[in-house]
Amino acid sequence: MIPPNISSFVTENMSNVDVSAAHGMIDAEIEKLRENIRVLQRYRNELCPVNRLPRDILLIIFHLLIPKINIEGRHPGLLTNLLNVTHVSQRWRLMALESSGLWSRIACPPLRFAEEMIARSRDACLEVDVRGNNVKRFLPCLLGQLTRIRVLAIDLTFRNVGEPTLEELDRPAPLLETLSLLHVVLPRRLFAGQSQKLKQVYLRQCAFRWSPELSTLFHNLITLQVNECDVRSSSGLPSLLVILEAMPLLRKLQLDYPCIPDNPDIATFGPPVVMPSLVSLEFVDSAKECVQFLEHIIFPKIQNARFGIHASYHYDPTESIRPSDFCDTMRKSFQHLQDEQPCVFIDFDFDTKLCAYTAVPREYPNGFIGEIEPQLQLEIEYWPTFLPELPRIFHTPYVRAISLGYSDYPGQEVLGEFLASFPHVQECTIYRDDVSALLRTLAIPRRNEETGMDQLLFPNLKVLSFKHLSNQDLFRDLLNLLEMRFDNGRCQKLTELRIHRCHGLGPWVLRAFTRFANIVCFYAGPP
Repeated sequence: MIPPNISSFVTENMSNVDVSAAHGMIDAEIEKLRENIRVLQRYRNELCPVNRLPRDILLIIFHLLIPKINIEGRHPGLLTNLLNVTHVSQRWRLMALESSGLWSRIACPPLRFAEEMIARSRDACLEVDVRGNNVKRFLPCLLGQLTRIRVLAIDLTFRNVGEPTLEELDRPAPLLETLSLLHVVLPRRLFAGQSQKLKQVYLRQCAFRWSPELSTLFHNLITLQVNECDVRSSSGLPSLLVILEAMPLLRKLQLDYPCIPDNPDIATFGPPVVMPSLVSLEFVDSAKECVQFLEHIIFPKIQNARFGIHASYHYDPTESIRPSDFCDTMRKSFQHLQDEQPCVFIDFDFDTKLCAYTAVPREYPNGFIGEIEPQLQLEIEYWPTFLPELPRIFHTPYVRAISLGYSDYPGQEVLGEFLASFPHVQECTIYRDDVSALLRTLAIPRRNEETGMDQLLFPNLKVLSFKHLSNQDLFRDLLNLLEMRFDNGRCQKLTELRIHRCHGLGPWVLRAFTRFANIVCFYAGPP
């Protein structure tokens, strides 16, 4: 409805109306109405449930939009969702800007927001993740706040290789807890030796030197990861062990080619280093370096250990470390843990990996064996050269379960001799499609040197599992294997037969399997 003053004005002056004046009056009234509508809409929005949420609840929701920082090197989350919060309503904007913690995580790119984020975060502890082509331009601004940075991740992959050391890292960082660096040249005195709260360090493709200053800086570390770095030291491994000895709280250690000595002839080892808190270890180097490392370190609480034996695919007679030496050293290092846990479980991927762990499976009152809970896990990568010697690592009577994957590398005779070293295996898992040679090995009787009689592998087998087999031609081989083992009374009937995600398995195969086990468990799962 047209307001009365406008209506009467137009009616009384229709013949000689001043169109310009009429437009002006109408426009003014329209603007008043629009302002009233905006006010009413604001009042209406304030009655919506989302705008009636308490401040504390809204701040919790806002914090979910903070970009994630991934110290493993993957790209962090985006900042745009958090920025959008400030454009929803005046209340939300004021609330977000007043919360300094919302702006304390600076994940770049986009780097153009870095200075504004620093200003909005005020005196809050910062978490910084910077990477990208133009990261160098913003580093002085960000590292100028080093005294209040709690988490720092820097990726300089795009910098020129010949650029100098990142000298900004030679300033104190008293609040720093987590450090992740990629492709960075570290200064000689990292953080000026003042970073007492440092707990986690991840160094990838960096260049630095194992020096006495690091002993103080890394004293309280819980996690240390060094991958593909150009690491120098005065005497190689002995210098590294001195640094590790100063880390009594270290729980997780990953070293990939950890050091290059200035003069290997002066390497002198001291007494073995005890790492009382270490539970997870990964060490990648030559067999010689692995043996020297194991001979000079003690880890009473280790639960997970992985060794990558590089540059050792072919045994060199001139090399002082023989496969048997390596395996004997491995056994001595884990002897006490095998004694504590009388069951050993081995997982072989006959491509590159061996994985073994000691554990005790949960047993239920009805005799059903539950999932295995590992106590010690041991993994060796690039190990095929050591296959004949690997049983030296374990107390073979304690090996109760074994998982077998690819079997292309060893010949059938070599594989059979190796598996015959574990006569007390009670549980066997076969996975992946390329296992035909393995099935034939398990089905063929072998001469027992002690008794002089033919005997199948794993005569005490109770649980047999098949996983991730999709080749339908294999199922005939599986049936042949079971028939050769369990027909004619050669072996006792299985306690349990498990078939896990073997797609294409027909009902006739399932029915055929039932005569070989007391319990048949079939899990289809997603394709």
